Amino acid sequence: MSRIKFRRKALYLNIAATMLFTNGVSAQNDLTQLGIEEVVVTAQKREENVQAVPISISTLSATDIERRGLQNTQDLIGTIPNMGGFQPPGAKGNLSISLRGVSSGSPSNLSIDTAIGVYVDGFLLGKQVGSSLDVAELERVEVLRGPQGTLYGRNSTGGAVNFITRKPTGEFGGKVTGTLGSDSLWGVRASVDTPTLGTEGEGAGTLKASFGAQTRKRDGLYDEAAFNDQDYDDLDRQAYRAVLRWEPSDAVTFDYAYDKSELDENNTIVSAVGLHPLAINPATGAETSRLTALDGYIAAGNAALNFGAGPLAAAASDPTFGRWLDSVKLMREQFGNLNDPGDRPNRGTADAHSGTTADAEGHSLTVAWNFDDLGPFGAVEFKSMTGWRDVDSRNVGDLDGFDNTIAPGGAGALNDTALGAMYSFYSAQARFPESFLSLPRQSMSKLWGLVDQYGGGGFVQDANFGYEQFSQELQMVGSTDRLEYAIGFYYFEDDGSFDNYRLAVMPFGQPASTAYDNETEANAFYAQATWTPPILDDKLALTLGYRHTEETKGITYRYRDDGSSSGNGLIIPTASCTGVNQGYLCINQSYTGEVKYNSLVNGQDVYGSQFDQDFSNDSGSATLAYQITDDTNVFVRWSTGYRSGGYNGEIYNDPFEEETIEQWELGVKSDVLPGTLRLNASIFSFTYDDMQVSQIAAGPGGAATSFIGNAGKAERWGSELELQWSPLDNLLVAASWAHMDGDFEEFPAHCGTGAYANVCLETKDDALRAQSADDQLSLITDWVFASTDWADFMAHVEVFWQDETAGSALWTNSYAVRDASGATVGAYPVVYEPIMMEDRALVNARVGIENVELSNGTLRASIWGRNLTDEEYRTFGIHFPAIGPETAQYGEPLTYGVDVTYEF
Repeated sequence: MSRIKFRRKALYLNIAATMLFTNGVSAQNDLTQLGIEEVVVTAQKREENVQAVPISISTLSATDIERRGLQNTQDLIGTIPNMGGFQPPGAKGNLSISLRGVSSGSPSNLSIDTAIGVYVDGFLLGKQVGSSLDVAELERVEVLRGPQGTLYGRNSTGGAVNFITRKPTGEFGGKVTGTLGSDSLWGVRASVDTPTLGTEGEGAGTLKASFGAQTRKRDGLYDEAAFNDQDYDDLDRQAYRAVLRWEPSDAVTFDYAYDKSELDENNTIVSAVGLHPLAINPATGAETSRLTALDGYIAAGNAALNFGAGPLAAAASDPTFGRWLDSVKLMREQFGNLNDPGDRPNRGTADAHSGTTADAEGHSLTVAWNFDDLGPFGAVEFKSMTGWRDVDSRNVGDLDGFDNTIAPGGAGALNDTALGAMYSFYSAQARFPESFLSLPRQSMSKLWGLVDQYGGGGFVQDANFGYEQFSQELQMVGSTDRLEYAIGFYYFEDDGSFDNYRLAVMPFGQPASTAYDNETEANAFYAQATWTPPILDDKLALTLGYRHTEETKGITYRYRDDGSSSGNGLIIPTASCTGVNQGYLCINQSYTGEVKYNSLVNGQDVYGSQFDQDFSNDSGSATLAYQITDDTNVFVRWSTGYRSGGYNGEIYNDPFEEETIEQWELGVKSDVLPGTLRLNASIFSFTYDDMQVSQIAAGPGGAATSFIGNAGKAERWGSELELQWSPLDNLLVAASWAHMDGDFEEFPAHCGTGAYANVCLETKDDALRAQSADDQLSLITDWVFASTDWADFMAHVEVFWQDETAGSALWTNSYAVRDASGATVGAYPVVYEPIMMEDRALVNARVGIENVELSNGTLRASIWGRNLTDEEYRTFGIHFPAIGPETAQYGEPLTYGVDVTYEF
């Protein structure tokens, strides 16, 4: 069916393209120019030449965006110097960004604020959830590297990314782009500008509007899973934007924008690539392999069935025993056929549907009032920016990389944690007289009934996010002969809601939920001024900036008792569960699994408990810039920033403080040969204090629990080099090199619990800088290789290389240790080897025809390919020590297609 749809769409696009051509094609006499041009940015709240701004900035124009096929923030990763990041498993549209070794952390945790501010036309996207949805009508992208605490404020510790959308032109015109590609890819992007209504300087002034919409869809890149015949990593995204510009006078402008982005897709593959030990002997360090354990279960099961011998002999006649033994064999088969970490799989394995739906929409109103001369304040623009945004997302999926599908009443690859517990229960039947075997077999029947009801997976989640934010900013931006300044007030508030229903290591893990609401209220005052003193021929400029922020973070926990303390859970806490009755009398025969709450506070009902705390911060910057020649300037910049503190949503009443950064930077920006050769370079170092890092500690019940806390410090340095060279009018070469150095000066020790509370492992030397390559290189070439009187022919080639990176800073675990009676006496700490993402070299290319004039417009078309060498590389990985696997997800394989654009 997909092939038929693909052919129809191709036919429709061909017919449409044919209808656009006429017999009278005008000549195209101007050669496509590829020289180095002036780029205007708004990084400092005013329009400036990027070469004059003493900040490390990478920019992408509308042409760059089109040729690179950029649609969202994720498309920038690996293409901007010292920029990394990842999309988490099972959560499309959520994105964590890293700039200069400063990582935002888990993007699917609503408790965590971003460390890299992402903005659309100056309006912040408050959380990482939904931060990578498509954006319609992009005109420019600005990436500011380094702390931006003065003008951008909180949560821009590592930098800021600003998407600038296209504004109305006031002249009737538009553009339509159609796309067809591999895996039945198709897409349409369209925009239109209305003619100007009204007359400038008369009556109500003028009104302009522009409207844009786009959609793209694609079949999955990976084959179906056996469980539900779903493919993986498909595309189904839409984005819309409407902009109105009302200018009642020459001095006043109202800009209103509405945007909406939608996503409804199957997630990418989560592949199991390794196994963790089942247990570790704390005295000897000897590991018990999960494969060895399963082999032992199989041997004991076969001995019981075939010879009536061994520890399971008494259980051989249990009606459920055959289901268990077959399940052990199926799980052993999957454990023995893990994917090689370096090889991208071609199909997925799962026991539940894996997909993401996300919906984001926003309104913004910007009012600007300009004065050419306001006395001592000079030329001034007053601006009011009001924004509202709402994001809803649902992430559903199997995250353990195994197909644990259980046929009702039959077998399946039941997770090995449950298989091991059942082995103990089956072997204990030998302690019961024949006349009393109905009791343990009733318990086993209960357990298998729960498996039939809920499945036997390792980890399946259904996470729901709701997020709403409002902001108001007032600005006064002015300039005199020697002073440029920006003064502003900023207000921000948000409300978030998180509900995560999960099934883990069923049936013993029990259905559980984490649920909380959080909120923020923040306000800030900022000021920045650049003074050019009357010395050194006005070549020296001093910039000073300051920002004071006050904020309140609050949380409401919606946790309830999971039934364990009241006896309503699966396991009944009773003294009768010892001795000969160990295990079986602990199984609650009336348990239904319908309790969906998670007990994190000694079994107490804490539903509705509220907490809040206040934070304040003073950030600043100082820059000394010197214009050596008309085309070369150097600068020294000191800047600070901070990231908000808050509460761990997953742990009751567990606050963490803000983190801070202080950076020094030396930079140079030079048009060495104006219009021909541009060279920008910088070297920087920073100190990163009170870092919000993941730690492990004992929970109320003695079990190890992961949380976010302030215990890290790093001193890092790096360098960046960006070059543009245009030796000919028809050739432009851009190259960049970025380097980062340094991991951690301090990192929290990882300690055991209970009897092993004093066993602590130092982790400073094991912790690595996450999602940040030591070196990155890029080479981009645009070449008009042929030109005729009716068209230009152009090639665009990109090569992006980066060396290996760590997926996360540190991976730890704590193994439970039991005494002879089976009682847990503590947990022994372990630090795992880091999960490394392979080095990669990605090659993208586009070859096309441009500037074909038609009677009513122009046409261009191109053939493109991404990852032309079909490079196989991991983008992220997770250690799941409690349930066994190490998992990985991968970058996209080779894809290709054709774009046709008609502009009128």
